[in-house]
Amino acid sequence: MKKSSHKLYYSNRGLPLVFCEKEIPVDTGVVTVENYLKWYTLQVVLKDGTVEELNFPEMEDKPEGEQCFVDHVPNPRAVEKMAHRLGLYIDPQSLDMMIGRWFFEVEDIYISWGAEE
Repeated sequence: MKKSSHKLYYSNRGLPLVFCEKEIPVDTGVVTVENYLKWYTLQVVLKDGTVEELNFPEMEDKPEGEQCFVDHVPNPRAVEKMAHRLGLYIDPQSLDMMIGRWFFEVEDIYISWGAEE
């Protein structure tokens, strides 16, 4: 069996995080989410491998005409603004999950790939 080049990180709730690279690509930290159905905070994996919680974006990161988060879903645009402001890197896979959840649960956009309606 081939040895994995990935490392698992866990939130304070003991849930695995989506980001699982051995190397942290930046000195500041990587924004990620729990591999779970509901998110209550964002997670940041620091260079030394420790994990800290990061609250959802607030007013200073609010995209014009949009909310920063709805219930357990952070607005990906607001997360990008906040990460930029804080000098953090966003894990691309985590961002993809945030975008999908935002459009599916908040914007109520669902694309049916050929299924009958």
